[in-house]
Amino acid sequence: MPQSITMAAFVLGAVLLLIALVGGRFKLFGAEVSEAVGGTGRAIAGVMGIALIVFGLYGSVWPTPSPADEKSTPKAELQAVINDPDGFTNIRSGPGTQYEVISRVVNGELFYVLSPQGDWWRVRTREGKYGYIHRSRIKIKN
Repeated sequence: MPQSITMAAFVLGAVLLLIALVGGRFKLFGAEVSEAVGGTGRAIAGVMGIALIVFGLYGSVWPTPSPADEKSTPKAELQAVINDPDGFTNIRSGPGTQYEVISRVVNGELFYVLSPQGDWWRVRTREGKYGYIHRSRIKIKN
C-alpha cells in the first residue's frame, strides 16, 4: 500500500475524530467546519475516524494472504547481503520497479534468497517480510 494513501487515511480519520469530539465550529488546514454537527453525524464521524486511523496505522484491515511457498516447508534458502553503492536496496512487492517499495535492506544486513531466477529474485528478510530485489544488488554468502 503506497505510503501516501495510508497517511491520507490517517489524517482524514483524525479530522473525522475531531469532528466527532468537538462537533464542528473550528478551522483546520484553512478549511472551516462552521456548523455544529448533530449527534448522529458525530457518531458516524467518530466510527469512520477510528476506522481510518486504524487503516492508516496498519495499512489494511484484512490480513494479506500468504503465497503457497511461504506456507509450505521451507526450501533451501541462500543467505545473502546487498551489493549496492548507495548502502541500501529497496525490497519491492513485485518483480519490477513499478511495484511498491515495502522494505529496505542495508549494508551488512543478512536476508535470504528464495528464488534466484530471472532479473528479480524473491527474498525474505530476517523479520519475515517477502519481496523482490534486482539480482544486480544481491551478493550470495553461502
